[in-house]
Amino acid sequence: MRKILFLTCFLTVISCERNDTVEVDEPKDVFASDDSITSFLSSELPVYLEESASFFVNERNSNNIYLINSMEELKSIYSGTKELPNIDFSDKTLLIGQRYVARECNVLKQELIRQEEKYILVLDVEPTDWSWCMAFDMYFWKIFPKVETLPIEVEMTPDYTVILQE
Repeated sequence: MRKILFLTCFLTVISCERNDTVEVDEPKDVFASDDSITSFLSSELPVYLEESASFFVNERNSNNIYLINSMEELKSIYSGTKELPNIDFSDKTLLIGQRYVARECNVLKQELIRQEEKYILVLDVEPTDWSWCMAFDMYFWKIFPKVETLPIEVEMTPDYTVILQE
């Protein structure tokens, strides 16, 4: 009898467990063959602040993320002079981000996870060897399968984000 009761309780707990986390599919080399997009974003959105940065021009030392679903949205945040590459946004979303960090870091992995009415952007980073006691604007981008525009929270591991005073 105890075994039956235990099994019934166990199955009830398992059936009631709820997981609201839905991962957004990772891109499957959606633009691997289109070097123009990669070279454009790499030159216009360097990893760290350089003279050539053409995004976030009036937003230095801050934390911003954009989910871009159209050429109009991309044009609205781009302030450079180069011609924008032709990106088909019918089934893709471009994520462009900026974090103000206490150390220079390389982004190892970006994962976009949907939780109810928001996304969690998981950034796994690795600090470079030479950058101690300095703050940097770190930039990153990635193309995902099409997602709707929702608020985004960032979880960076390890977290070197500089807390900004209002």
